Amino acid sequence: VVFHNKPLLWAEGFFIGYMRRLSPTYLFAGDNQLNWRVGSSLGILYLFEFPLIVLVILKIIRTRSRVGFFLLGLALIAPIPAAFTTETPHPLRSIGGIPALSILSAWGLSEFLQVFRQRRVILYALGVLAVLNIANYFHFYYNHFPYYSSFDWQYGHKEVAQYVKSNYEKYDRIVMTPKFGQPYIFMLFYLQYDPIKYQAEVAQKGIEAQKSFDKFEFKNINLLQEENNKTSLLVASEEQINKGDPREKKVVYFKMPNEIAFIIADTGTK
Repeated sequence: VVFHNKPLLWAEGFFIGYMRRLSPTYLFAGDNQLNWRVGSSLGILYLFEFPLIVLVILKIIRTRSRVGFFLLGLALIAPIPAAFTTETPHPLRSIGGIPALSILSAWGLSEFLQVFRQRRVILYALGVLAVLNIANYFHFYYNHFPYYSSFDWQYGHKEVAQYVKSNYEKYDRIVMTPKFGQPYIFMLFYLQYDPIKYQAEVAQKGIEAQKSFDKFEFKNINLLQEENNKTSLLVASEEQINKGDPREKKVVYFKMPNEIAFIIADTGTK
């Protein structure tokens, strides 16, 4: 009872989540990031900002700066709400602390230039590190991020919509898996579905309009059950329809090589 109870477990979870968000390896090196940043050495802040923030923290403590303590307070308070949540540490839930940390970093740069203004080698070293950090960020963002993040950003819905649009009149039903989020939003957008028409369906069905509108039905696909519907287009995950199935029409991949997003198949056309 003393060591195994909900309050203690919640407190432990909060403490771990909070400390993870303040970890230098998370803030500056990208350690323990979520899937959409796996493989990145990027943190919430650039690595070259680490010595700048350390330098300004030492100055704040030494001079007892009220402004400095206020900024530190903001940086320490910001992770509290996110520490209660799952998926720790979560970059998006760390945004609240970025303004204070960025101001501290800029202040630290000012201090760094004053302290080492006579030591150009150190200044050049920081400059080179900053250029490399920033170049690495843009390299990762444009060359790696689209691949690592394609699953988390629901890549593939546009390709599905394009196929559906070109074959729309061939089918009486279009059944699509909701495995990767809320597919109705993507279909409405990419097919440029008439908003007035959809709003009328929402007024009639309420939230159920998210599960079906016009020819669309959004549900997990059971291929055996769908065989009775002779003019249906099926947009399924790999677990629901195997690649190479005789009814397969198109395979949509994530940007990561050979990772399947959707398998499009049918039970027959009109």
